[in-house]
Amino acid sequence: MGQIFQSSVLNVTQNSEKFPMSVVNKCDWMFLESCKIQFFLTSKTKKDQFLARAIYMSNAPFSLVNDKYWKEFFRIDGYTPPDRHQIAGPMLDEEFRKVESSVSSKVAQARSLSIMLDGWSNINQKSIINLLLTTPEPIFVKSIDTKLNSHTASYLAGILRECILENGEEKIISIILDNASANVSAMKILSKEFPQIQMHGCICHVINLLIVDFRKLEKVATILNEAKEVVISVKACHFTKGYLDEMGGESLKLFVPTRWLSAGNMFRSLISNKKHLQALAIEDRISPKLKELLLKTVLNDSFWKQIIELNKIIQAINTAVRSMESNSCPMGECVNTFSDIEKTIEDIGIGHSLWDEKGYMQNFLLKRREMGLKPLHFAAHLLNPYNIEKPLQPEEHQVAMKFLISRAQYEKADVAMLLSEFAQFRSREGAYADNHYYAVLTNHQVLTPRTWWKTFFPWSYLSKMAVKILETPPSTAAVERSFSLQKNIHSIVRNRLDHQKVHKSMYVKINSMALDLEGKSHNIAVAANFSTHNQALENSNEAASIAQPDNEDSCWFIGEMSESYDQNYASNNNSDEEAEEYEESVNNIPVNGAVLEDADDSDDFIEYNPESRVAEIIGKVRKDYPNYEATLESTNEDSGQDGDNIPMNETMQGDADDIDGFIEYDPESPGADIYEEIWGGTDNLVE
Repeated sequence: MGQIFQSSVLNVTQNSEKFPMSVVNKCDWMFLESCKIQFFLTSKTKKDQFLARAIYMSNAPFSLVNDKYWKEFFRIDGYTPPDRHQIAGPMLDEEFRKVESSVSSKVAQARSLSIMLDGWSNINQKSIINLLLTTPEPIFVKSIDTKLNSHTASYLAGILRECILENGEEKIISIILDNASANVSAMKILSKEFPQIQMHGCICHVINLLIVDFRKLEKVATILNEAKEVVISVKACHFTKGYLDEMGGESLKLFVPTRWLSAGNMFRSLISNKKHLQALAIEDRISPKLKELLLKTVLNDSFWKQIIELNKIIQAINTAVRSMESNSCPMGECVNTFSDIEKTIEDIGIGHSLWDEKGYMQNFLLKRREMGLKPLHFAAHLLNPYNIEKPLQPEEHQVAMKFLISRAQYEKADVAMLLSEFAQFRSREGAYADNHYYAVLTNHQVLTPRTWWKTFFPWSYLSKMAVKILETPPSTAAVERSFSLQKNIHSIVRNRLDHQKVHKSMYVKINSMALDLEGKSHNIAVAANFSTHNQALENSNEAASIAQPDNEDSCWFIGEMSESYDQNYASNNNSDEEAEEYEESVNNIPVNGAVLEDADDSDDFIEYNPESRVAEIIGKVRKDYPNYEATLESTNEDSGQDGDNIPMNETMQGDADDIDGFIEYDPESPGADIYEEIWGGTDNLVE
C-alpha cells in the first residue's frame, strides 16, 4: 500500500518530472501509519469509456450526453462527457472492436460450433436476419438488413455457407433453423455440400406446433375459444380490469398461437383468478353482455373442469419448451421431453373431457416427434449419463450409432476404439464401471451431462465426442432472445437508428453479457497496471514508475482531503454497520495484482490545473530539491526494460494514467507535518 501511495504522489507531477525520493519515502511510511489512503486515479479517457459502455449496456439513447440535466450532473465532479456523435461513432466502433477481439478468441478456442439463424421485422418493418454461433454459449455474429432480398432458400443458404467457411466447416457440428419452408429447403441445399453437418429444426417450434395440431380437434378448439373469449371480454373493460386489481387478482394472459407458452399462461391466469371472476360475474356494474358470458362460463363447473384437464396437457408442452429453450444446451433431453408429453396424454382416461380425442392427440405427437428428432438427438440421448437406464427404440438406436460412426470417420478417429468405449459406457463396464460416477447424477442443473464427461473421463475419445454433441443447442431460442433485445435497442423512440449502429450495439451488449466482459477489462487493466508498477518498486527501493500524460492537455486528478470526504460520508451513512464496511474498504486496499473491483468509485476529486496554486507548490518542491532527476537516473536504469520491470512511462501510456481517486488525510496525524512540509498545507490542494 505504501508503494501505491508512493507512486501516486509521483504521478501527480506533470510531463514525467520526478519528486526527490528521500522526501517521498520519508512521507510514505509515516503517512501509512497514521492515515488511511485510497488513491486511485482515472483519466478522462477511461471515464468516457465507462460512460459509453453504460449507455450501450443499458440501451440508453446516445443523445443522453447532450441532455441539459445530465450535463449538470456530470459537472458536479468537473467531468465533461463526450458528445453524442463521439458516443455513437468512434467510441462505439472502439467498443465493438474490443468485444470482437474477445469473441474471436472465444470462437477460436471452441471445440465445436453450431449456427442458428432466424428472420424478423424491425420497428420500421424492415426485414432483418440475425445470425448466432454457439460455443456452447450463444455468440451474436451479425444482424443483416436483407433490403430487397427475399428470404428464399438460396439466399439463406448463402448466408449460412459464408458463416460455415469463415469459421471452418470441420468445427461446425450442426445448423438449427425454425421450420419455415424456406429454412427447410436451405438445409437440404447445405446438407449436400456439407454432409457431415447435422441440419435440424428448432425443437421448441416443433413442440409448440402440437398446440396448433390440437386446435384442429373440436373439443380442444371449443375450450380454447371459450377461454379466449372470457379473457378478451374482461380485458376490454376498464372496470373489470380495475376490479381484478382491487381484488388482488393476477393479470389475465391471452393466447397467441405464434407465441411459445401463451396457451398455458392463459389457462394458468384464468385458474388463479377463478374466485375473482366468479365474484365479478354477479357484479351489477358490468354490462349485460359480459354478465351473460361470465354466467355461462366461469359459474359453470364443466367450464373449469375442461380448462383444468386441457391445462394439464398444455403445461406438459410448456415444460418441454422451457427446458429446451435454455442456454444450458439440453440436447440430451430432447427424446425425454416427447416421452413426458406422451405419458401425460396416455394418462387421459374414461370420463376425461378429451377422452374421445386422445387417439388423435397421440397421432399428432408421433408426427411431431418424427419431425423434430434427428440422428443428433438420438446420439445425444445415448451419450447423456442421466439416460443410462433409458434405452431408445431399436431403429432409433441404430440411427444414433450410424451417426456416431460417420462423425468419427469424418474426424479420422479410431472407430473401433469409439465403439469399444461406447459399449463399456452403456453397459457400465471397464473404466465406466465405478458406481460413484453415477451416484452424483441427481440433478441436471447441478451437474450437466457435458460437465460429467469432462470431469470424470477427460482422457476418453468418446468423452470428446459426447461433449461436442451435448453442447449442441436443440432450439433457436437464443435468436428469439436477440430479437427481444433488438426491439429494446431499436425501439419506437430510437426508430431513426441506422442498421449498422443497431448491429454494433447488439453485438456489444449480447456478447459482453454472454462472455461476462462487462467491467472485466477495466478491472484487469487496473490490476495489471498496479502489478507492473509495484513489481518495479519491489525490485528497487528507489525505483519510481511515472505515467506520462496522453498529451500536453491531459488532466490529472488529485483527491480532496478525507476530512471533507468523511463528513460527507457520515452525513449520508448513519448506521454502524455501514461505517464498519467503509472502514474495512479503506483499510484493505489490494496491492500486488489484485483486481480492484471499485477502482473507479472515487469521489470528491478536483481537477489539477497547471496554472493553479498546486502547480506553484510542486514547482517549489522541485526548486528545493534540484538533484531529484540525478537521484532517479540510476533507478530507472536499474529497473530494466523487460518483463514486469518496464518503466511505467513506457508501459502504461493510455492505461496506467487511467487511475483516479482520493487521498484520505487526517490533519491531526503525525504524517500531517510531513505532508505540510511537502505541500505547504492542505488548503493549497483544495482549489
